[in-house]
Amino acid sequence: MHLFIIPEIERSKDSQAWIDEYYKDFDEVKCHGLDALIISSANPKSKELSEELFWPGLIKVIDWAKDSVTSVLCACLATQAVLDYLYNIKRTRLTKKNGAYFSID
Repeated sequence: MHLFIIPEIERSKDSQAWIDEYYKDFDEVKCHGLDALIISSANPKSKELSEELFWPGLIKVIDWAKDSVTSVLCACLATQAVLDYLYNIKRTRLTKKNGAYFSID
């Protein structure tokens, strides 16, 4: 298992120290390849996901995963980010959470 993050997100000193010790750089993970990938995400601060600081880095991960990873599981907001980016399905706020399953092939 390889943990990696999108570096554009600002983190506290303690969080960054943990990441520096236990996480790998995305470019290093890409070189080794993955059989499966789980993408999770942070809570959005902007109305549009494409305005989030993590968006450019997430797009790089999604683009790479489409052609390089056999199985991708998206958790929480990452699911909506993939739907938005690949299929132009915009996020609609609901009164309660709702689950969705799909493939990024």
